Amino acid sequence: MKKISALLLFLFLASCVLIAPNQKDKLINRDLTLVVDNRLPQKNLPFILIKADGRVSGSTGCNRIVGTAAFGNTGEVIFRNIAITRMLCIQESSNDLEQYFVDGLNNTLFYFINEDTVYFLDKNQDKIFALKIRE
Repeated sequence: MKKISALLLFLFLASCVLIAPNQKDKLINRDLTLVVDNRLPQKNLPFILIKADGRVSGSTGCNRIVGTAAFGNTGEVIFRNIAITRMLCIQESSNDLEQYFVDGLNNTLFYFINEDTVYFLDKNQDKIFALKIRE
């Protein structure tokens, strides 16, 4: 009987770990820079910074980004009111990367963190893109 009770207690405690904890503190006030293929230029990469009050700022690599982020308790994040400046970007490829980044933020509903990388996921929990967490 003691073995069964111990097993049930272990299973109960293990099931609590399956719920993704809120890890937003690992993202707050950190530079989150887009991870791109090494064949692309590694300078002027898109990045965001999320403040403790939910304000978001950053860059698409050319244009500035502002908006807000709201976190749930188990890995949810929603970006709202994402706006960008409309400066002329010199590199043609930067426009595609810019649109990819902004669309990705607008479609993000979940995130998870693995070491120093955060993955943004869509409504189906499919990966949109990854960002490197920097101090």
